[in-house]
Amino acid sequence: LNSLATRNNIVNMAKLKHDQKGAPAYAYYFPWQSPMLAGVAGAWPPAALQFCFDNTKRCEQGTGNTPEAQALAKKMADSWANFARTGNPGQPGIAWTPTDPDTNKTMVWDNQIRMVDDPEGDARAINESADRRLSEFGWTDREGGIARIPIENAMRLLSQRGWPSRERGQP
Repeated sequence: LNSLATRNNIVNMAKLKHDQKGAPAYAYYFPWQSPMLAGVAGAWPPAALQFCFDNTKRCEQGTGNTPEAQALAKKMADSWANFARTGNPGQPGIAWTPTDPDTNKTMVWDNQIRMVDDPEGDARAINESADRRLSEFGWTDREGGIARIPIENAMRLLSQRGWPSRERGQP
């Protein structure tokens, strides 16, 4: 999964939780970049677990166990413990606001911890628009007679009929 697909799933799950009108939902985003391998590894989803459990030393090959990683891990582990203890992951100096479908408030865990509204929101909107276009009928070029069909339909037709052949000069 790429981070955008993961982020879309998180937003969808948080909305479902919010709609239950029960306990608040808290969302987080972990874009922290490992200094290991000259930063090539970037932020990978399981990396957050090393920080949630304050294990940057045990997982030094991925975290570098730098002072920055240690400080982030301490704060992140404290938030997870607070959430388990009280249902609220906030702590002194780190106010964690519940998320909601309108703002998608999200705690960003990086060397600078902060609450933001809908990280990657613009990219998610573009992705959602593309997904909608891939799942609906519509005109690509009405004058040219070129229509689009849902991608699932196109794949099924292609597997049933094979790739269409075209005569030279035909659209």
